[in-house]
Amino acid sequence: MIAALICVTRALVGLHALKFVQRDVRWPNILCLGDDAYILIDFESAGRDGDPIPDEMLDSKVLDPLVISDVRHIYRSCHDMYQLGKLIGDINNPSLQQLRMNLQSANDAERCTAETALSILIALQNGRAHPSLFAPVSE
Repeated sequence: MIAALICVTRALVGLHALKFVQRDVRWPNILCLGDDAYILIDFESAGRDGDPIPDEMLDSKVLDPLVISDVRHIYRSCHDMYQLGKLIGDINNPSLQQLRMNLQSANDAERCTAETALSILIALQNGRAHPSLFAPVSE
């Protein structure tokens, strides 16, 4: 699970650095290549960070409620992070649950960026705690 999350988060780091968002981060859009290698696929919904989401995407079950409640339906990188949190789901791991709660915070300014989430996931994979898990992240 953590290996898949790390691969997906690495993809989000790259996308977000280029000011793009994926908009459809779900398990069906993640392919396992074997040996803990995963890739994010299905970029037909991708767009520019800060652009409005198309109306036909407003019914998505993984869409961040903050996008729907925004009159302009602006989609930003923090909304991809919400979807990353949904991938974590109900895994019985307190550290992953804490990360999920951060990524799905109602205050999107407190959500981890892809870079911070990646460093947390790598620390967890290596059996270490990460300081960001114990305090809200403001960015």
